[in-house]
Amino acid sequence: MAKIKKIAEKKMSDENHQLSPAKPEKNMYIIQILAIILIFIVFLGWRLELNKLTLFKENIEGGQDSDIEAYTRAVSLNPGDGAAYNNRGLAYYDKGRYDKAIADFTQAISLNPGDGAVYNNRGLAYLKKGSYDKAIADFTQAVDFNPKDNTAYSNRGLAYVKKGEYNNAIADYTQALCLNPKDDFTYYLRGFAYVKKGEYDNAVADYTQTISLNPKDDITYYNRGIAYMKKGEYDNAIADFTQAISLNRKFNFAYDSRGYSYYLKGEYEKAIADFIQAISLNSNDDVAYNNIAWLLASCPDDKHRNGGKAIGFAKKALELKPDDPENWDTLAMAYAEAGRFEDAVKTQKKAVDMLKKKNNEKKLSEYTAHLNSYKAKKPWREMPRNRNEQP
Repeated sequence: MAKIKKIAEKKMSDENHQLSPAKPEKNMYIIQILAIILIFIVFLGWRLELNKLTLFKENIEGGQDSDIEAYTRAVSLNPGDGAAYNNRGLAYYDKGRYDKAIADFTQAISLNPGDGAVYNNRGLAYLKKGSYDKAIADFTQAVDFNPKDNTAYSNRGLAYVKKGEYNNAIADYTQALCLNPKDDFTYYLRGFAYVKKGEYDNAVADYTQTISLNPKDDITYYNRGIAYMKKGEYDNAIADFTQAISLNRKFNFAYDSRGYSYYLKGEYEKAIADFIQAISLNSNDDVAYNNIAWLLASCPDDKHRNGGKAIGFAKKALELKPDDPENWDTLAMAYAEAGRFEDAVKTQKKAVDMLKKKNNEKKLSEYTAHLNSYKAKKPWREMPRNRNEQP
């Protein structure tokens, strides 16, 4: 079966909002403070601005070793300076050293337990490590200390999404938007949560709001296209994928999904052209290889089927991603189209065995139907416009 590259997940592979440098505490050691400031000027140029961590939207200024060294000197000069621990934690976070970041944020909290910003920072580090319950607890603390902190609500929403608790996520995103209705990215995130719940109309509405606030965001056009595709509105989906491509000519995922939309409309030549373009942009795109193999193997229009070519594309997809049962399913389909039913049965059995481990009964029934067809020496044909299930 064809696959859609849903890069909403890719866009959400990082956290979206703020890591907050703490404000230095007042103390009696004026000379030490001046020395600290001098070190910061020499080594890094004191970072007081907020570091925004966004997905596909902003670059993160990575913490350098000199940052960590400077903050370590600050800590050694004044072990009671919670701000120095917090900011060294930021530097560790930027370098992906999340355990050390958490340790520093924890120390900062012990020195200044009322600073909600540091709880937010530690929550983001826990989120990176996949410790979602701990992340939620920290974001909740951040919200308790500062109920008007929209970023803490939004970050907690992301943790809930990671846990599959979409209603809680939507509630947090909604609260964040009440506090900051101009936050285009939180509309995007809420739209993603709606997609995961299957509420595609709400998803389209949120993505549309994101676009109104940030009309140059190719990723949001792409994901709104996915939502339209889920609704069966293929023309709207194609229009959004086309707009995403116009904003980013190298957007291979958009070619993948536009090609699939064309297939679902029965416009097979356009579908093939888009899959080929996706491959030309990224020769490691297993989705595009799988999709073109699937079309060449199972297209209801005889003139577009070619078992030999389908086998070649399917093997390439499998080479790139051998642990995906869909790639095995497509290779079996290609073997069947080429009349190699013994190979088709053997390959499809592997796809079925792999899928059994995933506990996906609906798809398992589909794969079993494919297997029975090959055992009967019949190739498989897809009828995209007659499907009961939207992609």
